[in-house]
Amino acid sequence: MHKKFGWAWLCAGLASIGLVTMVSAGGVGGPTDLGEKKVEKFRKLRPTTEWSLLVKGGRQVEEGDKRNIRLAAEVLVWQTTWRTNPKKPDDVRKEFEQEMGTLLNKENRDKNKDFRKHFAKELVACFKEVFALPFDENKLGCQNAAILLPSLARLQEEEIGDLLTDLIRDPKQHDAVKLYALKGLAAYFPAYEWTVVAPKDNSGNVIPDARKKKYIERIQVLIDFLDRTWESNKADDDAIRFLRREAIRTLAQAQVPAVEVTKDKVFAPVAQRLVQILDPKTKMTPSPSLQEKVEAAIGICQIKVIPNTLYLPDEGIYRVGTFLVEFANAYKNDRTDFVGGGKFRKIPKIPWKIESERLLQALKLQVKNNEIKNAKVLQDAAQPYLSPMKTHAELDRNPKELGVEVDSMRKTPQIYNIKPADNDK
Repeated sequence: MHKKFGWAWLCAGLASIGLVTMVSAGGVGGPTDLGEKKVEKFRKLRPTTEWSLLVKGGRQVEEGDKRNIRLAAEVLVWQTTWRTNPKKPDDVRKEFEQEMGTLLNKENRDKNKDFRKHFAKELVACFKEVFALPFDENKLGCQNAAILLPSLARLQEEEIGDLLTDLIRDPKQHDAVKLYALKGLAAYFPAYEWTVVAPKDNSGNVIPDARKKKYIERIQVLIDFLDRTWESNKADDDAIRFLRREAIRTLAQAQVPAVEVTKDKVFAPVAQRLVQILDPKTKMTPSPSLQEKVEAAIGICQIKVIPNTLYLPDEGIYRVGTFLVEFANAYKNDRTDFVGGGKFRKIPKIPWKIESERLLQALKLQVKNNEIKNAKVLQDAAQPYLSPMKTHAELDRNPKELGVEVDSMRKTPQIYNIKPADNDK
């Protein structure tokens, strides 16, 4: 078994629990030797008026505050790896989430931007020190720290986005850490699409090119993660698919076909990668699971088609349709096992009620996102198949009928309006 996946199966299970029981983290250095004095100092600092004013944006950060900001970051982050910490890991997580919530409170977030920037810088530095520890000697500590990454990402500071991107990219980082970096990176989307007209934010301000570079980098790291060569075997395949599903779910949040499409190149090709997951001839190993395909289909439906785009939505709509035929067939086959009485009744292979509703909502959004006629045709055609799944009812129609209608939709395999040979760039 590949060394990554000796732990990856456990990482998948931990994701549903949200915490790991703390034991001695092992190793030496700052993150594992926090010390009672620092904790006590922070406990005394937290209720003071001076600290409260900083957190709430009542005053600007001064030079003398930086040491206390560093102290707060050390305590909140290093508690996860502190070998003699008496606190339960779930309490550590809740404390960290509470601090992030206070920073982003609607009464504070417009006033404490200066503090958030300084605090994020120190938090990132502390997380880097944790993840620099040898993983094999600090498994539980690193895992507990990783669980905090989605909460950290809520601050949406660029340094945090860079940290998450680097963790996903780093071949030395364990997949147990990358799982939560993938979850956290979703906070930095949706992205913008650059066409001949520069995109603007909700306030009407032009998005700077520096942001474009960040979007390209972050989307590309997700695509690279999905294109990764996995040393898999049958025992590890479910763990691989679990991790990939999280990457697909985050990639789907980009909601753009690509960050930019020029005459001869596609930068950060979101739509192309999502479509490839639904292609029966995909080269992904192991092959994508049904739930990975659900995330890819939803991601395609979420893509916003804007004026001047070189994105061609037809192939994406068609691939979503072919997947829905597969989805309906899988439901029909699975239903024979989980409906009815008897001791041989099985648990559904996937949560059909939830996933069918998600797909229905995604198809509705796809119609809203573009004016392509086939988007509405597919929504209407899929409704009789997806709606019964919400109550585990029997399908009245044969999925083959849906397949016939979907096959008539295909116009061109091109995804972007550029030279066909360049679509794969």
